Amino acid sequence: MVDKTHNQVYNAFMKQQVLEQNFEIITGYTFRTALKYTNSGNYRVVQSKDLSQNLVIESKQLPKINFTVKSTNSVVKKGDILLSAKGLFKASIVNLGKDKIMASSSVYILRPKSDVFISKYVAIYLNSPRGQISLKKIAFSGQIKFIKQSDLKKIPITNLSLSRQQMIIDAYSNLEELNRLQIKQQEIYNNLINSLFSN
Repeated sequence: MVDKTHNQVYNAFMKQQVLEQNFEIITGYTFRTALKYTNSGNYRVVQSKDLSQNLVIESKQLPKINFTVKSTNSVVKKGDILLSAKGLFKASIVNLGKDKIMASSSVYILRPKSDVFISKYVAIYLNSPRGQISLKKIAFSGQIKFIKQSDLKKIPITNLSLSRQQMIIDAYSNLEELNRLQIKQQEIYNNLINSLFSN
């Protein structure tokens, strides 16, 4: 009882809200057979392994499959956040373009149900050291770590003003660009070093 009261006071002080207050947590689609990729597919599919690289995923990077279903919530919509349900708990946003994208069962879809949070801000927060600590606390250990949907709903998110959220998004984008430039500089440096030893 004391711990629960302490958490309530702490969350109020930090202006935090749990995930389920503003997002619907949807499990990805469970495919009954192994996925068969084809360039002529009518859907693209996103899996947990696709979320380990970039905050924003371009739909054209995802493989296509042929898929027929009458009704499912596992089709990605604009504004959805995708979070890997197992392994490395990374969050991403997808630039849909004109593609229809299906999330697999290794991915949770966090679908906004209010305007309190900007989706990209929440994805950045979940990928931050603070967000990762919260996710790893609820992860079940095994051969591969995984997160239960019921536990994910209770993850606290720091609730900032929309203008402050946008400032964080902009700052993150600048840091990402800086990181890309540093990687490029390192590649150039390595190439120059290698050229010293070429005939």
